[in-house]
Amino acid sequence: LWAAEIVMEEREKNDNIHLVCVSPFNGFEMRWSEQDKTTYHSIMEQADLVKYISQHYYKACFQVRNEWMVNHVSRVIAAYNGTKGG
Repeated sequence: LWAAEIVMEEREKNDNIHLVCVSPFNGFEMRWSEQDKTTYHSIMEQADLVKYISQHYYKACFQVRNEWMVNHVSRVIAAYNGTKGG
């Protein structure tokens, strides 16, 4: 969520920056805290493009989401904190 917030700030300064949000499935955020869900929905409403890989969870939806992002964007902001998981 923090990366999307940074992109939205930078987008105000540069018309060539676009926020593309790709969710592995509709409802991906349902197990999150209420605060995170509110932030997520606000970000999705402000995105230039929202893409849902699937309407429902399936085993490969995260992999398909990752492949879609790599194949359809010119830049990606990525962070790794050294731990397993998303």
